[in-house]
Amino acid sequence: MSEDFGKQRKTFWTHKVVERGLFLLCAGLLLSIAAITLIAARPWVFGTTDSHPSDSVPKAAKPESASQPPKQPGSSAARDAIETRFDDAKKDLEERIDADRKNANERIDEKTDGAKELLDKLITLVGVYSVILGITAFFTVKYAREEAKGEIENFRKKIEEIEGGIEKKIEKIEEEIERDFPAVSRLDERVQRLMREMELRMPSEADWNDDDSFRALNEEERQEILNNEATIAALSVFALDRSPSVRARLVSIYGAFARFYVSRHNTSPDLSEPDYVRALSYASKSIELSPDSMGGFRLRGAIYLSRYERLSKIAPPVDDTRLKHLLQSAESDFAEAISKGTGDQVDAGAYYNQALARFYGGDIAGAVAVSRRLVGLRSKISSLHREKYLPDIYLNLGCFLAMLAGRAAGQNQTEAAEQFSTEAVQALTSGIDDFKSTVTLDGGFAQLQKGIRKELLTGGDLSQLGSAHKEKLETLIKSEAV
Repeated sequence: MSEDFGKQRKTFWTHKVVERGLFLLCAGLLLSIAAITLIAARPWVFGTTDSHPSDSVPKAAKPESASQPPKQPGSSAARDAIETRFDDAKKDLEERIDADRKNANERIDEKTDGAKELLDKLITLVGVYSVILGITAFFTVKYAREEAKGEIENFRKKIEEIEGGIEKKIEKIEEEIERDFPAVSRLDERVQRLMREMELRMPSEADWNDDDSFRALNEEERQEILNNEATIAALSVFALDRSPSVRARLVSIYGAFARFYVSRHNTSPDLSEPDYVRALSYASKSIELSPDSMGGFRLRGAIYLSRYERLSKIAPPVDDTRLKHLLQSAESDFAEAISKGTGDQVDAGAYYNQALARFYGGDIAGAVAVSRRLVGLRSKISSLHREKYLPDIYLNLGCFLAMLAGRAAGQNQTEAAEQFSTEAVQALTSGIDDFKSTVTLDGGFAQLQKGIRKELLTGGDLSQLGSAHKEKLETLIKSEAV
Protein backbone atom coordinates (compact mmCIF):
# COMPACT_ATOMS: atom_id res chain seq x y z
CA MET A 1 0.00 0.00 0.00
CA SER A 2 2.84 2.41 0.86
CA GLU A 3 4.55 1.66 -2.43
CA ASP A 4 1.36 2.42 -4.39
CA PHE A 5 0.89 5.60 -2.39
CA GLY A 6 4.48 6.63 -3.16
CA LYS A 7 3.86 6.03 -6.85
CA GLN A 8 0.70 8.09 -6.69
CA ARG A 9 2.54 10.98 -4.98
CA LYS A 10 5.35 10.77 -7.52
CA THR A 11 2.85 10.85 -10.38
CA PHE A 12 1.01 13.75 -8.76
CA TRP A 13 4.15 15.93 -8.37
CA THR A 14 5.34 14.97 -11.84
CA HIS A 15 2.05 16.23 -13.26
CA LYS A 16 2.40 19.44 -11.20
CA VAL A 17 5.95 20.08 -12.44
CA VAL A 18 4.90 19.49 -16.06
CA GLU A 19 1.92 21.78 -15.69
CA ARG A 20 4.03 24.60 -14.16
CA GLY A 21 6.76 24.14 -16.76
CA LEU A 22 4.24 24.43 -19.57
CA PHE A 23 2.73 27.50 -17.91
CA LEU A 24 6.15 29.20 -17.57
CA LEU A 25 7.05 28.27 -21.14
CA CYS A 26 3.82 29.75 -22.47
CA ALA A 27 4.27 32.85 -20.33
CA GLY A 28 7.85 33.29 -21.58
CA LEU A 29 6.72 32.93 -25.18
CA LEU A 30 4.01 35.52 -24.66
CA LEU A 31 6.45 37.95 -23.03
CA SER A 32 8.99 37.43 -25.81
CA ILE A 33 6.37 38.07 -28.46
CA ALA A 34 5.25 41.20 -26.61
CA ALA A 35 8.83 42.45 -26.28
CA ILE A 36 9.60 41.80 -29.94
CA THR A 37 6.40 43.53 -30.93
CA LEU A 38 7.27 46.57 -28.84
CA ILE A 39 10.80 46.73 -30.22
CA ALA A 40 9.50 46.43 -33.75
CA ALA A 41 6.84 49.05 -33.15
CA ARG A 42 9.12 51.46 -31.28
CA PRO A 43 10.31 53.56 -34.27
CA TRP A 44 6.84 54.42 -35.45
CA VAL A 45 5.28 54.68 -31.99
CA PHE A 46 7.95 56.65 -30.17
CA GLY A 47 10.02 58.00 -33.07
CA THR A 48 13.88 57.82 -33.47
CA THR A 49 16.43 59.25 -30.97
CA ASP A 50 19.31 59.92 -33.45
CA SER A 51 18.03 63.28 -34.56
CA HIS A 52 15.44 65.80 -33.64
CA PRO A 53 13.12 67.62 -35.95
CA SER A 54 14.52 70.88 -34.78
CA ASP A 55 17.95 69.90 -36.10
CA SER A 56 16.68 69.78 -39.63
CA VAL A 57 15.27 73.26 -39.39
CA PRO A 58 17.97 75.75 -40.49
CA LYS A 59 18.79 78.36 -37.94
CA ALA A 60 18.21 82.01 -38.65
CA ALA A 61 21.26 83.80 -40.16
CA LYS A 62 23.15 85.99 -37.81
CA PRO A 63 23.38 89.65 -38.71
CA GLU A 64 26.60 90.62 -40.44
CA SER A 65 27.13 93.40 -38.06
CA ALA A 66 25.55 94.75 -35.02
CA SER A 67 24.80 97.91 -36.75
CA GLN A 68 22.37 96.22 -39.18
CA PRO A 69 18.97 96.22 -37.75
CA PRO A 70 17.15 92.83 -37.75
CA LYS A 71 14.47 92.25 -40.32
CA GLN A 72 11.01 92.54 -39.10
CA PRO A 73 9.16 89.35 -38.83
CA GLY A 74 6.23 90.86 -40.49
CA SER A 75 7.99 91.41 -43.76
CA SER A 76 6.91 89.21 -46.69
CA ALA A 77 10.37 87.84 -47.47
CA ALA A 78 10.95 86.63 -43.92
CA ARG A 79 7.51 85.03 -43.85
CA ASP A 80 8.12 83.17 -47.09
CA ALA A 81 11.46 81.88 -45.83
CA ILE A 82 9.85 80.57 -42.64
CA GLU A 83 7.04 78.84 -44.53
CA THR A 84 9.53 77.22 -46.90
CA ARG A 85 11.65 75.90 -44.04
CA PHE A 86 8.52 74.65 -42.24
CA ASP A 87 7.25 72.81 -45.35
CA ASP A 88 10.65 71.16 -45.82
CA ALA A 89 10.74 70.01 -42.20
CA LYS A 90 7.17 68.66 -42.45
CA LYS A 91 7.94 66.72 -45.60
CA ASP A 92 11.10 65.27 -44.11
CA LEU A 93 9.19 64.19 -40.98
CA GLU A 94 6.47 62.47 -43.03
CA GLU A 95 9.04 60.55 -45.04
CA ARG A 96 10.76 59.38 -41.88
CA ILE A 97 7.40 58.32 -40.35
CA ASP A 98 6.49 56.34 -43.50
CA ALA A 99 9.85 54.62 -43.46
CA ASP A 100 9.51 53.70 -39.80
CA ARG A 101 5.96 52.38 -40.37
CA LYS A 102 7.09 50.26 -43.29
CA ASN A 103 9.97 48.86 -41.26
CA ALA A 104 7.62 48.04 -38.36
CA ASN A 105 5.15 46.25 -40.69
CA GLU A 106 7.93 44.15 -42.14
CA ARG A 107 9.05 43.12 -38.66
CA ILE A 108 5.47 42.26 -37.68
CA ASP A 109 5.11 40.09 -40.82
CA GLU A 110 8.33 38.29 -39.91
CA LYS A 111 7.08 37.61 -36.39
CA THR A 112 3.71 36.44 -37.73
CA ASP A 113 5.38 33.98 -40.08
CA GLY A 114 7.46 32.72 -37.20
CA ALA A 115 4.36 32.25 -35.06
CA LYS A 116 2.64 30.32 -37.87
CA GLU A 117 5.65 28.08 -38.27
CA LEU A 118 5.69 27.46 -34.53
CA LEU A 119 1.95 26.61 -34.60
CA ASP A 120 2.49 24.12 -37.42
CA LYS A 121 5.24 22.47 -35.40
CA LEU A 122 2.96 22.28 -32.38
CA ILE A 123 0.18 20.68 -34.46
CA THR A 124 2.66 18.16 -35.84
CA LEU A 125 3.83 17.42 -32.32
CA VAL A 126 0.23 16.86 -31.16
CA GLY A 127 -0.39 14.47 -34.08
CA VAL A 128 2.73 12.49 -33.29
CA TYR A 129 1.68 12.35 -29.66
CA SER A 130 -1.81 11.04 -30.65
CA VAL A 131 -0.26 8.33 -32.79
CA ILE A 132 1.97 7.31 -29.90
CA LEU A 133 -1.08 7.18 -27.59
CA GLY A 134 -2.98 5.00 -30.12
CA ILE A 135 -0.08 2.58 -30.48
CA THR A 136 0.30 2.40 -26.71
CA ALA A 137 -3.45 1.73 -26.28
CA PHE A 138 -3.33 -1.01 -28.94
CA PHE A 139 -0.52 -2.88 -27.24
CA THR A 140 -2.18 -2.38 -23.87
CA VAL A 141 -5.43 -3.95 -25.12
CA LYS A 142 -3.51 -6.75 -26.82
CA TYR A 143 -1.66 -7.51 -23.61
CA ALA A 144 -4.91 -7.47 -21.62
CA ARG A 145 -6.53 -9.82 -24.12
CA GLU A 146 -3.68 -12.30 -23.92
CA GLU A 147 -3.82 -12.14 -20.16
CA ALA A 148 -7.59 -12.73 -20.20
CA LYS A 149 -7.16 -15.77 -22.48
CA GLY A 150 -4.72 -17.20 -20.04
CA GLU A 151 -7.13 -16.65 -17.17
CA ILE A 152 -9.97 -18.32 -19.11
CA GLU A 153 -7.79 -21.31 -19.91
CA ASN A 154 -6.88 -21.65 -16.24
CA PHE A 155 -10.54 -21.36 -15.28
CA ARG A 156 -11.50 -24.06 -17.81
CA LYS A 157 -8.88 -26.41 -16.40
CA LYS A 158 -10.24 -25.84 -12.90
CA ILE A 159 -13.78 -26.63 -14.11
CA GLU A 160 -12.55 -29.85 -15.72
CA GLU A 161 -10.85 -30.81 -12.51
CA ILE A 162 -14.06 -30.14 -10.55
CA GLU A 163 -16.15 -32.14 -13.05
CA GLY A 164 -13.72 -35.02 -12.84
CA GLY A 165 -13.98 -34.96 -9.08
CA ILE A 166 -17.79 -34.91 -9.23
CA GLU A 167 -17.91 -37.87 -11.63
CA LYS A 168 -15.68 -39.87 -9.29
CA LYS A 169 -17.94 -38.98 -6.37
CA ILE A 170 -21.03 -40.03 -8.34
CA GLU A 171 -19.43 -43.36 -9.24
CA LYS A 172 -18.58 -43.87 -5.61
CA ILE A 173 -22.14 -43.10 -4.54
CA GLU A 174 -23.53 -45.50 -7.16
CA GLU A 175 -21.24 -48.24 -5.87
CA GLU A 176 -22.41 -47.60 -2.32
CA ILE A 177 -26.09 -47.71 -3.40
CA GLU A 178 -25.61 -50.98 -5.28
CA ARG A 179 -23.83 -52.44 -2.23
CA ASP A 180 -26.38 -51.22 0.32
CA PHE A 181 -29.52 -51.63 -1.86
CA PRO A 182 -29.12 -54.63 -4.18
CA ALA A 183 -32.70 -54.29 -5.40
CA VAL A 184 -31.92 -50.96 -7.05
CA SER A 185 -28.84 -52.19 -8.90
CA ARG A 186 -29.24 -52.90 -12.64
CA LEU A 187 -32.60 -51.09 -12.46
CA ASP A 188 -32.45 -49.93 -16.07
CA GLU A 189 -32.11 -53.48 -17.40
CA ARG A 190 -34.96 -54.72 -15.25
CA VAL A 191 -37.24 -51.89 -16.33
CA GLN A 192 -36.51 -52.54 -20.00
CA ARG A 193 -37.27 -56.25 -19.60
CA LEU A 194 -40.55 -55.44 -17.86
CA MET A 195 -41.55 -52.96 -20.57
CA ARG A 196 -40.75 -55.47 -23.33
CA GLU A 197 -43.07 -57.94 -21.67
CA MET A 198 -45.79 -55.29 -21.44
CA GLU A 199 -45.43 -54.44 -25.14
CA LEU A 200 -45.90 -58.11 -26.04
CA ARG A 201 -49.05 -58.36 -23.95
CA MET A 202 -50.65 -55.14 -25.21
CA PRO A 203 -52.41 -54.89 -28.60
CA SER A 204 -50.31 -53.40 -31.38
CA GLU A 205 -51.17 -50.38 -33.49
CA ALA A 206 -52.63 -52.52 -36.26
CA ASP A 207 -55.16 -54.06 -33.82
CA TRP A 208 -56.91 -50.73 -33.14
CA ASN A 209 -58.38 -50.14 -36.58
CA ASP A 210 -61.96 -50.00 -35.37
CA ASP A 211 -64.06 -50.18 -32.23
CA ASP A 212 -64.37 -53.95 -32.50
CA SER A 213 -60.75 -54.20 -31.30
CA PHE A 214 -61.78 -53.07 -27.82
CA ARG A 215 -64.92 -55.23 -27.80
CA ALA A 216 -62.76 -58.22 -28.74
CA LEU A 217 -60.78 -57.87 -25.50
CA ASN A 218 -62.08 -59.99 -22.65
CA GLU A 219 -62.25 -58.65 -19.11
CA GLU A 220 -58.98 -60.26 -18.11
CA GLU A 221 -57.13 -58.62 -20.98
CA ARG A 222 -58.61 -55.25 -20.17
CA GLN A 223 -57.59 -55.55 -16.52
CA GLU A 224 -54.10 -56.59 -17.62
CA ILE A 225 -53.76 -53.32 -19.56
CA LEU A 226 -54.95 -51.36 -16.52
CA ASN A 227 -52.38 -53.18 -14.38
CA ASN A 228 -49.67 -52.27 -16.90
CA GLU A 229 -50.77 -48.64 -16.61
CA ALA A 230 -50.39 -48.80 -12.82
CA THR A 231 -46.95 -50.36 -13.20
CA ILE A 232 -45.76 -47.57 -15.48
CA ALA A 233 -47.13 -44.98 -13.06
CA ALA A 234 -45.20 -46.61 -10.21
CA LEU A 235 -41.97 -46.77 -12.21
CA SER A 236 -42.22 -43.12 -13.22
CA VAL A 237 -40.65 -42.11 -9.89
CA PHE A 238 -37.33 -43.38 -11.25
CA ALA A 239 -37.30 -40.79 -14.07
CA LEU A 240 -37.53 -43.42 -16.80
CA ASP A 241 -37.42 -40.88 -19.61
CA ARG A 242 -33.74 -40.15 -18.93
CA SER A 243 -32.68 -43.38 -20.63
CA PRO A 244 -32.96 -43.19 -24.46
CA SER A 245 -33.81 -46.89 -24.79
CA VAL A 246 -36.47 -46.73 -22.10
CA ARG A 247 -37.82 -43.48 -23.56
CA ALA A 248 -38.47 -45.18 -26.91
CA ARG A 249 -40.42 -47.95 -25.21
CA LEU A 250 -42.37 -45.42 -23.16
CA VAL A 251 -43.45 -43.68 -26.37
CA SER A 252 -44.83 -46.99 -27.66
CA ILE A 253 -46.57 -47.85 -24.38
CA TYR A 254 -48.11 -44.38 -23.99
CA GLY A 255 -49.44 -44.71 -27.53
CA ALA A 256 -51.00 -48.07 -26.68
CA PHE A 257 -52.66 -46.60 -23.57
CA ALA A 258 -54.03 -43.73 -25.67
CA ARG A 259 -55.54 -46.15 -28.21
CA PHE A 260 -56.99 -48.29 -25.44
CA TYR A 261 -58.79 -45.38 -23.82
CA VAL A 262 -60.03 -43.82 -27.05
CA SER A 263 -61.43 -47.21 -28.10
CA ARG A 264 -63.17 -47.57 -24.74
CA HIS A 265 -64.49 -44.01 -25.17
CA ASN A 266 -65.86 -44.81 -28.61
CA THR A 267 -67.71 -47.92 -27.42
CA SER A 268 -69.21 -46.39 -24.28
CA PRO A 269 -72.87 -45.35 -24.65
CA ASP A 270 -72.35 -42.04 -22.87
CA LEU A 271 -69.05 -41.18 -24.65
CA SER A 272 -67.11 -41.09 -21.40
CA GLU A 273 -65.33 -37.77 -21.01
CA PRO A 274 -62.64 -39.17 -18.64
CA ASP A 275 -61.62 -41.84 -21.18
CA TYR A 276 -61.28 -39.19 -23.89
CA VAL A 277 -59.23 -36.92 -21.59
CA ARG A 278 -56.96 -39.80 -20.52
CA ALA A 279 -56.40 -40.87 -24.12
CA LEU A 280 -55.50 -37.28 -25.01
CA SER A 281 -53.13 -37.11 -22.04
CA TYR A 282 -51.21 -40.24 -23.05
CA ALA A 283 -50.92 -39.04 -26.64
CA SER A 284 -49.52 -35.72 -25.42
CA LYS A 285 -47.00 -37.54 -23.19
CA SER A 286 -45.88 -39.53 -26.21
CA ILE A 287 -45.29 -36.28 -28.10
CA GLU A 288 -43.33 -34.79 -25.18
CA LEU A 289 -40.97 -37.75 -25.15
CA SER A 290 -40.59 -37.80 -28.94
CA PRO A 291 -41.46 -34.36 -30.38
CA ASP A 292 -40.18 -35.31 -33.85
CA SER A 293 -42.33 -38.41 -34.11
CA MET A 294 -45.02 -38.46 -36.79
CA GLY A 295 -47.03 -41.12 -34.95
CA GLY A 296 -47.61 -39.10 -31.80
CA PHE A 297 -49.17 -36.13 -33.61
CA ARG A 298 -51.20 -38.41 -35.88
CA LEU A 299 -52.54 -40.33 -32.84
CA ARG A 300 -53.57 -37.20 -30.96
CA GLY A 301 -55.22 -35.79 -34.07
CA ALA A 302 -57.14 -39.05 -34.50
CA ILE A 303 -58.39 -38.75 -30.89
CA TYR A 304 -59.70 -35.23 -31.59
CA LEU A 305 -61.33 -36.46 -34.81
CA SER A 306 -62.89 -39.49 -33.09
CA ARG A 307 -64.34 -37.23 -30.41
CA TYR A 308 -65.80 -34.99 -33.14
CA GLU A 309 -67.37 -37.93 -34.99
CA ARG A 310 -69.15 -39.15 -31.85
CA LEU A 311 -70.28 -35.77 -30.56
CA SER A 312 -71.62 -34.67 -33.98
CA LYS A 313 -74.05 -37.61 -34.03
CA ILE A 314 -75.59 -37.36 -30.56
CA ALA A 315 -78.77 -35.57 -29.60
CA PRO A 316 -79.21 -32.86 -28.56
CA PRO A 317 -76.57 -31.39 -30.88
CA VAL A 318 -73.33 -30.20 -29.37
CA ASP A 319 -72.33 -26.54 -29.64
CA ASP A 320 -70.85 -25.81 -33.09
CA THR A 321 -67.97 -23.85 -31.55
CA ARG A 322 -66.86 -26.94 -29.63
CA LEU A 323 -67.08 -29.15 -32.71
CA LYS A 324 -65.17 -26.61 -34.78
CA HIS A 325 -62.41 -26.49 -32.15
CA LEU A 326 -62.07 -30.28 -32.28
CA LEU A 327 -61.73 -30.22 -36.08
CA GLN A 328 -59.16 -27.43 -35.99
CA SER A 329 -57.10 -29.23 -33.34
CA ALA A 330 -57.25 -32.47 -35.32
CA GLU A 331 -56.18 -30.91 -38.61
CA SER A 332 -53.37 -28.99 -36.88
CA ASP A 333 -51.93 -32.24 -35.49
CA PHE A 334 -52.28 -34.02 -38.84
CA ALA A 335 -50.47 -31.16 -40.58
CA GLU A 336 -47.69 -31.37 -37.96
CA ALA A 337 -47.38 -35.13 -38.48
CA ILE A 338 -47.13 -34.64 -42.25
CA SER A 339 -44.44 -31.97 -41.80
CA LYS A 340 -42.35 -34.35 -39.67
CA GLY A 341 -42.07 -36.78 -42.57
CA THR A 342 -38.96 -36.89 -44.72
CA GLY A 343 -38.49 -37.79 -48.36
CA ASP A 344 -38.58 -41.52 -47.59
CA GLN A 345 -41.13 -41.44 -44.76
CA VAL A 346 -44.81 -40.80 -45.37
CA ASP A 347 -47.42 -41.18 -42.63
CA ALA A 348 -50.43 -42.38 -44.60
CA GLY A 349 -52.63 -42.21 -41.51
CA ALA A 350 -52.01 -38.46 -41.17
CA TYR A 351 -53.06 -37.85 -44.80
CA TYR A 352 -56.07 -40.14 -44.50
CA ASN A 353 -57.37 -38.45 -41.36
CA GLN A 354 -56.60 -34.94 -42.63
CA ALA A 355 -58.77 -35.63 -45.67
CA LEU A 356 -61.60 -36.76 -43.36
CA ALA A 357 -61.20 -33.64 -41.19
CA ARG A 358 -61.54 -31.40 -44.25
CA PHE A 359 -64.56 -33.35 -45.41
CA TYR A 360 -66.24 -32.99 -42.01
CA GLY A 361 -65.51 -29.28 -42.18
CA GLY A 362 -67.33 -29.01 -45.53
CA ASP A 363 -64.19 -28.65 -47.66
CA ILE A 364 -64.77 -31.54 -50.07
CA ALA A 365 -62.37 -30.12 -52.67
CA GLY A 366 -59.69 -29.93 -49.97
CA ALA A 367 -60.36 -33.56 -49.03
CA VAL A 368 -59.93 -34.55 -52.69
CA ALA A 369 -56.62 -32.66 -52.88
CA VAL A 370 -55.20 -34.38 -49.76
CA SER A 371 -56.33 -37.83 -50.97
CA ARG A 372 -54.76 -37.36 -54.38
CA ARG A 373 -51.54 -36.19 -52.78
CA LEU A 374 -51.30 -39.39 -50.75
CA VAL A 375 -52.07 -41.53 -53.81
CA GLY A 376 -49.16 -39.82 -55.54
CA LEU A 377 -46.89 -40.78 -52.62
CA ARG A 378 -48.08 -44.41 -52.39
CA SER A 379 -44.66 -45.80 -53.36
CA LYS A 380 -43.21 -44.29 -50.14
CA ILE A 381 -45.86 -45.73 -47.81
CA SER A 382 -44.84 -48.60 -45.53
CA SER A 383 -46.41 -51.99 -46.20
CA LEU A 384 -48.36 -51.84 -42.92
CA HIS A 385 -49.88 -48.47 -43.74
CA ARG A 386 -50.59 -49.46 -47.35
CA GLU A 387 -52.68 -52.36 -46.09
CA LYS A 388 -54.35 -50.24 -43.41
CA TYR A 389 -55.05 -46.92 -45.15
CA LEU A 390 -54.63 -47.14 -48.94
CA PRO A 391 -57.87 -49.06 -49.74
CA ASP A 392 -59.93 -46.52 -47.78
CA ILE A 393 -58.01 -43.64 -49.39
CA TYR A 394 -59.02 -44.83 -52.88
CA LEU A 395 -62.60 -45.46 -51.76
CA ASN A 396 -62.93 -42.09 -50.04
CA LEU A 397 -61.45 -40.31 -53.04
CA GLY A 398 -64.08 -41.89 -55.29
CA CYS A 399 -66.84 -40.94 -52.85
CA PHE A 400 -65.61 -37.34 -52.50
CA LEU A 401 -65.61 -36.93 -56.29
CA ALA A 402 -69.09 -38.50 -56.48
CA MET A 403 -70.31 -35.90 -53.94
CA LEU A 404 -68.90 -33.10 -56.09
CA ALA A 405 -70.65 -34.63 -59.09
CA GLY A 406 -73.97 -34.72 -57.21
CA ARG A 407 -73.51 -31.11 -56.06
CA ALA A 408 -72.80 -29.98 -59.64
CA ALA A 409 -75.83 -31.87 -60.94
CA GLY A 410 -78.03 -30.21 -58.33
CA GLN A 411 -76.82 -26.83 -59.63
CA ASN A 412 -77.56 -27.86 -63.27
CA GLN A 413 -73.85 -27.95 -64.10
CA THR A 414 -74.06 -30.95 -66.39
CA GLU A 415 -70.53 -30.84 -67.76
CA ALA A 416 -68.97 -30.46 -64.32
CA ALA A 417 -71.11 -33.32 -62.95
CA GLU A 418 -70.00 -35.59 -65.80
CA GLN A 419 -66.36 -34.62 -65.27
CA PHE A 420 -66.45 -35.38 -61.53
CA SER A 421 -68.24 -38.71 -62.17
CA THR A 422 -65.59 -39.74 -64.68
CA GLU A 423 -62.80 -38.81 -62.23
CA ALA A 424 -64.48 -40.86 -59.49
CA VAL A 425 -64.52 -43.99 -61.65
CA GLN A 426 -60.94 -43.34 -62.74
CA ALA A 427 -59.74 -43.01 -59.14
CA LEU A 428 -61.33 -46.33 -58.13
CA THR A 429 -60.05 -48.05 -61.26
CA SER A 430 -56.56 -46.78 -60.47
CA GLY A 431 -56.86 -48.24 -56.96
CA ILE A 432 -57.96 -51.66 -58.24
CA ASP A 433 -55.13 -51.71 -60.79
CA ASP A 434 -52.63 -50.70 -58.12
CA PHE A 435 -53.59 -53.62 -55.87
CA LYS A 436 -53.74 -56.03 -58.79
CA SER A 437 -50.11 -55.29 -59.64
CA THR A 438 -48.98 -55.89 -56.04
CA VAL A 439 -49.33 -59.56 -55.21
CA THR A 440 -48.48 -59.17 -51.53
CA LEU A 441 -51.37 -56.74 -51.02
CA ASP A 442 -54.25 -58.86 -52.29
CA GLY A 443 -55.96 -58.13 -48.95
CA GLY A 444 -56.12 -54.46 -49.91
CA PHE A 445 -57.59 -55.44 -53.29
CA ALA A 446 -60.40 -57.40 -51.66
CA GLN A 447 -61.01 -54.62 -49.12
CA LEU A 448 -61.39 -51.99 -51.85
CA GLN A 449 -63.77 -54.22 -53.84
CA LYS A 450 -65.81 -54.79 -50.69
CA GLY A 451 -66.05 -51.05 -50.05
CA ILE A 452 -67.22 -50.28 -53.61
CA ARG A 453 -69.84 -53.05 -53.46
CA LYS A 454 -71.15 -51.76 -50.12
CA GLU A 455 -71.48 -48.21 -51.48
CA LEU A 456 -73.50 -49.41 -54.49
CA LEU A 457 -75.78 -51.75 -52.52
CA THR A 458 -76.51 -49.47 -49.55
CA GLY A 459 -77.24 -46.31 -51.50
CA GLY A 460 -73.95 -44.62 -50.69
CA ASP A 461 -72.31 -41.78 -52.55
CA LEU A 462 -71.20 -44.00 -55.46
CA SER A 463 -74.81 -45.10 -56.06
CA GLN A 464 -75.65 -41.52 -57.07
CA LEU A 465 -73.50 -41.78 -60.19
CA GLY A 466 -75.04 -42.27 -63.63
CA SER A 467 -75.87 -45.75 -64.91
CA ALA A 468 -72.92 -45.85 -67.31
CA HIS A 469 -70.49 -45.06 -64.52
CA LYS A 470 -72.07 -47.59 -62.16
CA GLU A 471 -71.73 -50.30 -64.80
CA LYS A 472 -68.00 -49.62 -64.88
CA LEU A 473 -67.86 -49.96 -61.11
CA GLU A 474 -69.77 -53.27 -61.30
CA THR A 475 -67.08 -54.50 -63.65
CA LEU A 476 -64.38 -53.48 -61.16
CA ILE A 477 -65.87 -55.41 -58.26
CA LYS A 478 -66.18 -58.53 -60.40
CA SER A 479 -62.54 -58.47 -61.50
CA GLU A 480 -60.02 -60.79 -59.89
CA ALA A 481 -56.55 -60.11 -58.52
CA VAL A 482 -53.66 -61.22 -60.69
